[in-house]
Amino acid sequence: MRRKKPQRKIKSPFKIFLTLLVLFLAAYVGYVCVSAHISGEPINFKFWDNNPAFSKSYQNFVVAGVDDDGYRTDIIMVCQYDFAAGTLNVLQIPRDTYVENDRADKKINSAYGSADKEKTLFKEIETVTGLKADKFAVVSFKGFRDAVDAIGGVTVNVPIRMYYTDPVQSLYIDLYPGEQTLNGKQAEMFMRYRKGNSGGGYGNGDLGRIAAQQSFYESLIDKLLSPSSVIKAPKLLSVVLKNTTTNFSSSELLNYITSGLKMNKENIKFHQLPGNADYINGVSYFVADKDATAELIANSFTPSGGAVPVNSEVSSRKNKYIKVAIEDASGLSNADMDLLELTGDTLTSYGFNVVSKKKGAKTVKHSTLVDYSAKHASEEIQKIYEDLSVSEPEAADEEKGVDVKLIIGSDFNF
Repeated sequence: MRRKKPQRKIKSPFKIFLTLLVLFLAAYVGYVCVSAHISGEPINFKFWDNNPAFSKSYQNFVVAGVDDDGYRTDIIMVCQYDFAAGTLNVLQIPRDTYVENDRADKKINSAYGSADKEKTLFKEIETVTGLKADKFAVVSFKGFRDAVDAIGGVTVNVPIRMYYTDPVQSLYIDLYPGEQTLNGKQAEMFMRYRKGNSGGGYGNGDLGRIAAQQSFYESLIDKLLSPSSVIKAPKLLSVVLKNTTTNFSSSELLNYITSGLKMNKENIKFHQLPGNADYINGVSYFVADKDATAELIANSFTPSGGAVPVNSEVSSRKNKYIKVAIEDASGLSNADMDLLELTGDTLTSYGFNVVSKKKGAKTVKHSTLVDYSAKHASEEIQKIYEDLSVSEPEAADEEKGVDVKLIIGSDFNF
């Protein structure tokens, strides 16, 4: 075990704390007063705000694939999305990665099977990588299969003959080499294959498995970024929601999916945890290279810690004074997802005051914003939904206590 470095003693801690507190309060009061004067909003001395503008400029989250018994995570990825740059970096962590813990099983893929589940997984990922995550999406294999089927399969080059059977896990893998389009069941075989019943498999063990998985992710991204997949976003979201354990809200998931569909492939980078296979107490592990890992994190990720304002153009503090009504006139079936709830969650996440949500009496093709305010409040919503046009309210159209009405048509782009 590593010895903790002795902490330096600080002289007069109370005096330093009191000085910093006074300086902070003085700066905060000045900031609030100046902001209120410029914006014309009431002075509000809240020390925090749910507004995304005051969140980190990036978000770390974990995506994991869990086996049928819900104990082990065969796939572990720690992801970092940079809001400002619009980039996504993904670090793949081998399932057999050694991590110091209190369990008999020192492999990181057993962390999710502990009592604290995600908390333990977060802690052990941070131990190995130094990256702190606060969001997670743990996908069942059924969810993975259904998601692949939802987009019409994924084309990959199967590098070797893959054959393995395990009746206990109900796992049957049978794939031949060559380029082919895999359906959901076959994609699961490809992602889970390690070696045959009598040995063999990838020449370099778990590293070969991760390289094959990475080729699948790249092909998956190509498919997701194709025009045919963009229109399947609602169905894909429905599959994800039904088969995923997550602390993302439905609007956050929708935003990630739709943002991802609009990303350039060049802005998505996959990285493999540096290290080598080794035996510890007679057990085979993947042992991370601490120095190489630290270098990778420094070069390709934002190290954990620190928060800066982001997306301030969209997440204006004045959004909470804009009252929005949402009307679903799309005529689309809600079997896959509730458009009113998802759109409401999205606007709420940007600080808007959603006062009503209802079904429209008739179906319309084009989505629009009806602006009832004298201050062009619809312009703030257009920063999120850029394609929406704005119309003047008709004489018979009256919405009391509403600044803007968002009418969802059949062409609504999430």
